[in-house]
Amino acid sequence: MSPNLATEHNTPLRRRVQALTAEVTRLRQEIDDHRELFAAMDEGFALLEVLLDAAGRPVDLRPIEVSHAFAAQLGARPEAVVGRTLRQLLPGIAPWWIETLSPVALSGQSARVEHSGTITGHHYDVHAWSPRPGLCAVLTRDVTEQRRAEEQRRASERRLEQNLAGMTRLQTLSTQLLRVDEMEPLLYEILAAAAELTGTDRGNLQLVDAATDKLYIVVHHGLSERYVRRFATQSCAAACEAAQRSRQRVIIQDVRREPALQGTLDLEVLEGDGIRAILSTPLITRDGRLVGMLNSHFPTPYEPTEDALRFVDLLARMAADLIERAQARDALRASEARFRELADAMPQLVWTAQPDGTVDYCNRRHREFDGLRRVGQRWEWLPMLHPDDVAATAEAWQRAIATGTTYQIEHRARRTDGSYRWYLSRAVPARDAEGRIHKWYGTTTDIHDSKVAERARRESEERFRSVLENSRDVIYRTNLHTGCYEYLSPSVKALTGYTEEELLAMPAAWTRQRIHPEDRPRVTREMDALQHHPPGKRSAVIEYRWRHRNGTYRWVSNSCTLLTDAHDRPLALVGTLHDLTKRKKIELRLQELNETLEQRVAERTRQLRALAAELVVAEERERRRLAQVLHDDLQQTLAAVAYRLEHLRMQASLVKDSDALEEPIAMLREAMETSRSLTTELSPAALFDSGGFRVALQGLGRRMEQQHGLRVVIRANAPAEAPPISDDVKILLYQSVRELLFNVVKHAHTREATVSIDHPSEDTVEVVVADSGQGFDVAQHTGALRSAGGFGLFSISERLEYVGGSVRIESAPGRGTRVALVAPLQPLPSSNGRRSGSAGPALLAVEERASDARTRILLADDHAIIRKGLLRLLEDQPDFVVLGEAEDGHAAVALAQELLPDVVLMDLAMPGMDGIEATQRITATLPGVRVIGLSMYDDPEKERLMRQAGAEAYVTKGGPPEALFAAIRAGSRE
Repeated sequence: MSPNLATEHNTPLRRRVQALTAEVTRLRQEIDDHRELFAAMDEGFALLEVLLDAAGRPVDLRPIEVSHAFAAQLGARPEAVVGRTLRQLLPGIAPWWIETLSPVALSGQSARVEHSGTITGHHYDVHAWSPRPGLCAVLTRDVTEQRRAEEQRRASERRLEQNLAGMTRLQTLSTQLLRVDEMEPLLYEILAAAAELTGTDRGNLQLVDAATDKLYIVVHHGLSERYVRRFATQSCAAACEAAQRSRQRVIIQDVRREPALQGTLDLEVLEGDGIRAILSTPLITRDGRLVGMLNSHFPTPYEPTEDALRFVDLLARMAADLIERAQARDALRASEARFRELADAMPQLVWTAQPDGTVDYCNRRHREFDGLRRVGQRWEWLPMLHPDDVAATAEAWQRAIATGTTYQIEHRARRTDGSYRWYLSRAVPARDAEGRIHKWYGTTTDIHDSKVAERARRESEERFRSVLENSRDVIYRTNLHTGCYEYLSPSVKALTGYTEEELLAMPAAWTRQRIHPEDRPRVTREMDALQHHPPGKRSAVIEYRWRHRNGTYRWVSNSCTLLTDAHDRPLALVGTLHDLTKRKKIELRLQELNETLEQRVAERTRQLRALAAELVVAEERERRRLAQVLHDDLQQTLAAVAYRLEHLRMQASLVKDSDALEEPIAMLREAMETSRSLTTELSPAALFDSGGFRVALQGLGRRMEQQHGLRVVIRANAPAEAPPISDDVKILLYQSVRELLFNVVKHAHTREATVSIDHPSEDTVEVVVADSGQGFDVAQHTGALRSAGGFGLFSISERLEYVGGSVRIESAPGRGTRVALVAPLQPLPSSNGRRSGSAGPALLAVEERASDARTRILLADDHAIIRKGLLRLLEDQPDFVVLGEAEDGHAAVALAQELLPDVVLMDLAMPGMDGIEATQRITATLPGVRVIGLSMYDDPEKERLMRQAGAEAYVTKGGPPEALFAAIRAGSRE
C-alpha cells in the first residue's frame, strides 16, 4: 500500500481521534476542576463497598472513593485509603464501623451517629446512606466546635457548591464519551493497522491493571490458545516487561538469539506458536503515564524500517490517548453517579440556577421539603418563606445576581407540615474562562437547632453574668502566661478595697505580696504544687490573710483550680475568694471559750472527785453515827424494856396469866438481834477499836461465807505494834474489800478468796484481795475498768486516790485475779486545804450551776438598805437566786471570780473602785458573766460609759422592778 493510500485510508480515523482528543482534553480539565473542588471539602466523604463472607454476612468495608478530608481524618492520603479494607486501615475501630455502616448499605436505611476520631481527636457527625444496594456513602462533619460552627458551615457549603459544579459538568460531559467496553473495536482497528504496516498477522494489545500494575491482554489476533493462556496475565519478561520497565520500545529480531529467553518457558511457547521476532511498544499518555503495550509478532526474524516504527509509534500514541480518554470517561461516569447519589442523599437542599436566577436543578431532599419542582422557575420559591423574611431574601438574591457576588442570608422557610424553621441559603457563581457567570450553585442548610441553641447560649451567658456580678464571693481568672488577671467580679472591691480596673492593671504577683508574711510561703508552696497534681485533681482551698487597702488584714478562702492546655502546660488559674474574717473571729472566740470551758470542767471534775470521796467518808460516818444510836439508845432501851418484862414475868409467875408475857419478850429479843445485825452492817463496831481492822475483816469473811458461800481467809502480816490506821482510811479500805469480795462472788466463779494485810512502809498499809477464779485480760478491759461500771474498780480507785492511795490489778484468763489496795495510814489533806465540811464558795457556785436552773445573781451596792430592798424583790422571784452581796467594786470583782454568778447588778457610784472599772475587770476576765448597771440617775452618758465598759443593760433604781426583772431574764433566754 502506498503512503498516500494509507493516509487516505486513515483520514476518518484521524479526525475521529482528534475529536476525541479535544473532548478528552476538556474532560480532563473538568475532572481536574472537580478534583480540586472535591479535595477542598472540609466534610469527609467516602463511598464504601460492603464485603460479605460465604454466608452473606458483612465482614469488612472497602473504600472505593474518598475525599481528601476523609483521608486526612484517617491520617493518610486518598490513594493510600482507596482499595484497602477498613480492617487494614483502622484495625482498632473497624468492627464498630462495620457494625454501624453495613446495615445501611444492606437495608437502604440511612443512619446518623456521632463518632470520636481516635486519630485526630475530634468528634464527627457521621451521616450514612446507601446510594444503591451493597454501597454505603458516608459524610463526616467535625462538630468539635459546634457552638462556633457557622463559619465552618459556610466554608463547607462553598466547597459543596464547588463539588456540585464539578459533578454537574462531569454529568454533562459523560453523555458524550464512550465507555471502556465500547473501545474494543477501535483497539482491534489499531492492532490491524499495526499488523498491516509491519506485514504480520499476529499481535496483541495489553492494558495495565491499576491494582497490580501488571499487563493483561485485551485484544489479540493470530495467536494460539496456549499463547493467550501463558501471557494473559503474565507478560514476556524479555519483551513486554522489559518495555514496561524501560518505558521504551523493545525489538527482539530473533527470539532464538535473545539471551534473556534462552532456556525459558517463554521461548518454548513463542517457538511453539511459530514466533521468531517481537516488537513491543509502550502506550504512554501525554502526561507520561503507562497505560498499556502494543505487541507485534513475526514468524521470521524481523527488523522493522524507520517508517514502520514511526507509524507504530503514532498508533501507540493514539491508542494511549484513546485508552486514557475512555478510562477518564468511565471514571467520570462513576464519579458522576456517586455524586448525584450524594446530592440526592445530602441533608442540605441543593439547587442550581442559570445566570438570571432561574432554578434549573433541585435535589431530591429539596423536592421532598416543599413538594414542588422549581426547575425552570425564577421566583416560585418566595411563597415558602416566612412573610417577614420575603423582602430581605428577595433583595439579597437580586443583589447577588446583579453584582455577581456570593449570595448568603438566614431566613425562615415553611415545611410541608406548615411549620417554619430557620435556614441558611448560600449560592456562589461559576464563571467561564472569560469570567462570565454561567451557573449558580446553591445550598439551603437547616440551622434551626443552631439558632435555638445560640439563643439558649446567650440567655445562659446572661444568667451566668448576673450570677458573677451579684455574687458576694470574688470570682477571678488569672492568665499564667501574662501573669495578670483576665477577669474579676465586681465584689472584689468589698473584699480588697480596690476596684476591678485597679486590680486588672496590676500583675498577679503584686497581690501575692499583700498576703500576710507568715502565710505567704505556705500559699506559694500550695499554689506551685497544683501543677504536680494528677489531671482532674488540680484544685485546692487555701486560707490566708490578705492586706486590705485600709491596711488591715482579712482572712480569705481561695478555692482555685489550675487549667492546662492540650499539652498539659499551665494555662490559667480560676477560682473564688470568700471573706472568712467574721468566721475566723468567731472561731477564735469559740477557741478561747473552749479553753476556759476545759479548765472549768477539769476543776469541776477535781472537785466532784473530792466530793465523791468525802461523800463516802461522810456516808461511813453517818453509818457509824446510826450504829451508835442503835447501840447506845435503841438497843439499851430495848434491853431495859426486856429486863422490865422479865421482871414482870417473874412477878407474875404465881398468877395464872404469866404466859402472856412470853410473846412480847420474844419479840423484844428478836428486835434486839435485828438491831445488832443492822449495827454490824452499817458500821462494825470492831472497825474503830485498836487492831479492830483485822477483826472487822474477819467478821466480813464470816458473813460472806454464811450469806454467799464464799470462804474468805484473812492473813495479817502486820508487826506486833503496827502503826494505827485513821478511821477514814479504815472505812475506805473496808468498803473496798467488801466490794471486791462481792466481785469474786459474781464474776470469779470460785468458792475461796484470801485477804492479806501488810505494811510495806511505816506510813502505808496494803490490803490484797486474791482469788483463783477465771480471771480476765486486763489490757482488753482497760476501758471498762476506767468506767463507772467496771466491776466497781473505778470507784475504788477514785476514792483511794483522794486519800493518797492507789490500786494495782493483776489478772489473766484462767489464772485468777489479784487486787492490791495501798493507802497512807493518815489521809492526805484535800486540795482546798479543808478536810471536810463546806466545799467553799467557788465549789458551791459550781454545784449550784450544775444542779440549779435559776439565774444566779450577785448584788454590788455600797448602801446596805438598797441591797436589802433588792434582795427582798429578787427572792420573791422563783427563777432568781442571790449568791452574795458586795459593798464596793473590789469586793464585787473578788466575789464574781469566786462565785461565778450569771448576772452582776452593779451600782455605778461606789467607794474605792467604782462600778465602771469593776465592770471592765469582770467582763475582761469572766466573759460568761453578764453585768447590768444600776444608778439613781437616768443619764445617757453614764449609760454609754457602762455599756462601753461591757455592761449589757442599764436600769435606774427608781424605775419599776419589772424593768430590772426583764433585763435579767433577757440575757437568760439568750
